Amino acid sequence: MSWTTVIWSMSGGICLALAAVHFLVWCKARNSWLHLAFAVSAAAAAAAGVFELLMMHSQTTVEYGQALRLLQIPVQVLVVSLVWFVYLYLKAGRRWLAWSIYVLRALILVVDFASAPNINFLEITALRQIPWWGERLVVPVGVVNPWVYLIRVGDVLLLAFVVDAAVAAWRQGRRRRALVMGGAVVCTIIVAVTVAVLMVIGGLFIPTTVTVPFLLIVFVMGYEISVDLVRSHQLEQELQDSEARMRLAAAATGVGLWEWNIAKDDIWATEKTRARVGLGESENMDFDRYLESVHLDDREPTRQAALRALEGRGEYRAEFRVVTADGVTHWVSGQGRVERDGQGKPFRMRGTSIDITERKQTEEALRKSEERLKEAQRIAHVGNWDWNIVTNDLLWSDEIYRVFGLAPQEFGATYEAFLDRVHPDDREFVTRSVEDAVRDGKPYSIDHRIRLPDGSERIVHEQAEVMRGADGEPIRMVGTVLDITQRVLIEQEARRLHSQLAHFGRVSIMGQFAASLAHELNQPLTAILSNAQAAVRLLANDKPDIEETRAALADIVHDGRRAGDVIYRLRDLLRRDREHKSSLDLHSLIEELASLLRGEAQAENISMTLDLDETLPMVLADRVEIQQVLLNLLINGIEALRTRTDTPRHLAVRTSRASDSRIEVAVADNGGGIGTDHLERIFEPFFTTKEAGMGMGLAICNSIVQAHGGRLWATSDPDSGATFHFTLPICEKEDR
Repeated sequence: MSWTTVIWSMSGGICLALAAVHFLVWCKARNSWLHLAFAVSAAAAAAAGVFELLMMHSQTTVEYGQALRLLQIPVQVLVVSLVWFVYLYLKAGRRWLAWSIYVLRALILVVDFASAPNINFLEITALRQIPWWGERLVVPVGVVNPWVYLIRVGDVLLLAFVVDAAVAAWRQGRRRRALVMGGAVVCTIIVAVTVAVLMVIGGLFIPTTVTVPFLLIVFVMGYEISVDLVRSHQLEQELQDSEARMRLAAAATGVGLWEWNIAKDDIWATEKTRARVGLGESENMDFDRYLESVHLDDREPTRQAALRALEGRGEYRAEFRVVTADGVTHWVSGQGRVERDGQGKPFRMRGTSIDITERKQTEEALRKSEERLKEAQRIAHVGNWDWNIVTNDLLWSDEIYRVFGLAPQEFGATYEAFLDRVHPDDREFVTRSVEDAVRDGKPYSIDHRIRLPDGSERIVHEQAEVMRGADGEPIRMVGTVLDITQRVLIEQEARRLHSQLAHFGRVSIMGQFAASLAHELNQPLTAILSNAQAAVRLLANDKPDIEETRAALADIVHDGRRAGDVIYRLRDLLRRDREHKSSLDLHSLIEELASLLRGEAQAENISMTLDLDETLPMVLADRVEIQQVLLNLLINGIEALRTRTDTPRHLAVRTSRASDSRIEVAVADNGGGIGTDHLERIFEPFFTTKEAGMGMGLAICNSIVQAHGGRLWATSDPDSGATFHFTLPICEKEDR
């Protein structure tokens, strides 16, 4: 056996072996068309080698011509599969060039079988034997067929297609593939065409060979596919490692993975996902079985979400409850994406599932908390708001809308829209308060009126804080709104009732110091009467004493004014004017009341002393109401001393500074004191220790002092008597 036969046989065997291997690969993975293209190319190269051996050992010109004709079949298959392989491998190439090659090769086959003896020769006149690798082989001698140039045109088209595809792949970044595959094919075509042309024109006498040049292409193709196979194996291993890491990460984060083969209706899922739907590791799962684990109320929405993903953009999102075999309910969030084939039909959906039970429980707790907050705000008439100073967006809670009598769609949700609802007379005050808070960070706590759409008014109390950014600039203001309309009305009514009750107390006091009042009025009236009688007698003389008469009349005027002052003070005590607090000289008031009661005290043999600190400032109080408090305490002291016979009776009034902002007044008597069981109740309404008392005097005094921001209390000692203390605020604007 010659070297030619050995080499051609070995080459054919290698090609067939490679073809078989890659054909089996294609059978395992039917979408791997690249392997099928290579298998066809390798098998065609092996077949071409068989016909070349027949040609080299032909005995007659007829045998040679017949073998050369049949050689075109595997050659055409080799070219077509080579174009197919290049297109798939380089992922580039012009389709019209490929189809031009296919059509031309089909035409070459037709011409080859229509010509005699073949497309290469019109006539083979002889076979010349030449020495070749240790044996003698034959080469043809004859007349060249003009149709042979169709083969050369096909070679040029093939060369153009490969070059174009290689350039495109190079530009797309697949440079190694373009260089190796494109370079091998181009070199092989150039060598094959050159040898064929020289053989046809008779310039080169060597055996006809297509196998050897194209064997280089087959080897390059096989090598490149083998590299891809190795790389695929490496990628597969990396993918397995990545999947293992992904499974580990999913298990650590509680994420379940699943994949739905839509065509087979088969669902693959990780252990986490299977556990959530109550499936074992070996149990098969389809879409219906998956839906069976979903809570009945969530089953249809989940199914619709999957159908929308299949029919729409391919995004699957759903939150639903699943019930495990032991009856435990979990919330699950499922997300996935649909994958489609070349025809746009969905064939697979991949996704994840996450247990969101804890989040749902938190959301439910938050929802209930918000409901309770809204209910509390509704009951308390308190709402909260948030003003973004930068964007001027104002957010109100539901309760604020109710307080303002507005629906959300009726409110512009801006600061200006809020100001439109503020009472016009209060608008400037509100604006100034907001500006001060934003600019200076001053506390924002104001009361103002608002107008409702129906024209009615309400009074609200607002409190807020200003939030500042990292640069110190104000960015937000958050606060609350409290409807205080009812509270203000109640306070107004309470003040009215308080005024009436205080007036009633003052009237009742009149009866208690009637004797002192009669004494105070009796003295000036008696003096007026005496002076008037004296003036009449003086005027009755023949020679009236004008100076004496003038002096008597002056005394009458003085005593009249004295009686008028008593009546004026009585009128002040009984008037029902509204409360008016101003700067009050407390010592002058005490001295006036002492003079009013001094007559009654003297009648009861009670000494009255005043221990007043003249350095004390004035107080901020209502003169009439404080007069009522002092008068009530002094009369109570006089009444307490009437039963004391074993010791001299004494009533004292003292003033002192209680603190930096308060003055204390004390009214003390040395009577029998107040029992311990009565001391805590003496300021209660209708509680009294007097037989004819109503129990309202001290209660009224207590309410008056508290309304002034002070405190009224009592101390008692059986040996030294009782002392009543009360405090009043100092008037900061004016001192004594």
